[in-house]
Amino acid sequence: MRPFSKTATIQLLVPLGLLFLNSCSKPDNPSLFDPNDSGRPQPTITSISPAGGILAGMDTVVVQGTNFSSVVLENSVFFNAQSATLLTATPTQITLIPPIVISDSVAVRAAVNGAYLFSNTILCKVKAGVATFGGLLTTDSCASLATDTSGNLYAAYTTNRVEAGIIKYNPAGARSNYAPATTGIASWSSLKFGPGGYLYAARNSRAVNRFSPAGGSSAILWVALPTGSVITDFDFDQSGNLWGGAAILPTSSAFNLIRPSRHIRLLVECIR
Repeated sequence: MRPFSKTATIQLLVPLGLLFLNSCSKPDNPSLFDPNDSGRPQPTITSISPAGGILAGMDTVVVQGTNFSSVVLENSVFFNAQSATLLTATPTQITLIPPIVISDSVAVRAAVNGAYLFSNTILCKVKAGVATFGGLLTTDSCASLATDTSGNLYAAYTTNRVEAGIIKYNPAGARSNYAPATTGIASWSSLKFGPGGYLYAARNSRAVNRFSPAGGSSAILWVALPTGSVITDFDFDQSGNLWGGAAILPTSSAFNLIRPSRHIRLLVECIR
């Protein structure tokens, strides 16, 4: 048999080598970076309101500026490192709910999708939306609350799960006893001030009781509902009518209107 020709081998390898070198040639555009793409304009923040302090997680905050997106999801606003909940957006204004970041000096800045730079930073004060008021003992538990026209707070409370009466806090948080415990009451489910300055109370039963405007004594019965009805919560309208939610055991619920004359009217009954 005739031996394989070395010349033919060389002639075959040369074109393959040229093909390989050609396939590894440098592309015309070796990078994804486009030097001509400057992105969207950098956003700016000019003002934040309300001024003087923002309630964390509660206030609706207005951020004024430039170069925001009118598409809400294309914007981000950060309070320090935490993002806010955005509500609306235009190119010059964003409304938002701030995150729970409590500090006298919170750094706020904005970002927009497609813009390579964050906005400038503005410092603002963010305050706690809630605060401890009054204070109960470690053995106490609050069952229901009411306020009067002077801003005093009244709390029905239990001590070691036993009804202990009504305590009163003035606007400064000073505590005093308003009414002692009422015999036979486990706890009051609802408290409201109503006609005559009385403090009215319900307790998941078929009765509405009330305390003297001056306090100092236990509650007395004001009105009893028909058998099977239960008042769980209530409120008064401007005419002094009591509107109470009630459950008619065991499978339905009802809504009652009790007039100042103590006339009871069943308004709505729902079968569950």
